Amino acid sequence: MKHVIGPGVLLYCAMLLAACTSQRPAAAVPPPDAIHFVAASWGRPTIEWTIDRSGAGRYRYSERNGSSEDGGFRLVTQRIKAGAAGFDTIRAILRPVERYVVLPCKKRIFDAPYGSISWRRADRPNTLNFDYGCLSKTAHAAFTQFNLANRTIAEWAASAEIIETQDIKRTSPLPAPL
Repeated sequence: MKHVIGPGVLLYCAMLLAACTSQRPAAAVPPPDAIHFVAASWGRPTIEWTIDRSGAGRYRYSERNGSSEDGGFRLVTQRIKAGAAGFDTIRAILRPVERYVVLPCKKRIFDAPYGSISWRRADRPNTLNFDYGCLSKTAHAAFTQFNLANRTIAEWAASAEIIETQDIKRTSPLPAPL
């Protein structure tokens, strides 16, 4: 005996399948109060920045100062003023990454820079730790966005006021985060 599926059942199944596979638009996530990025290598900060909704923030980078034997480097901190549009630019660059809690990573190259990025909100801060040695496609895409945000912030800071320099030796305590 043959089983015949009527057109009504087929239509019902098609509608049920469509309902199961369609995605609702993601709820709008309110903008963070600030975004903070920090990267380091072997415990030494290499780049750090923070920007708030008004576009005010700070940018800190390290540069070699002294010989490789004494491990000396200088931290330079600059004030940035990018305006609210600047904040919106950085948020738009990082929006594809903001949804992650963890970056998937199966293969890893050790001794690569690492760090974290935080979207600071009063109600729920979101921090994503990362390791540039991660070889996954998702992590690589995130690193591309981080690098674009870092270049943008660095361009704004290029002519900005230097508000602090700190010479750091191997035995010096590291400075507090921005």
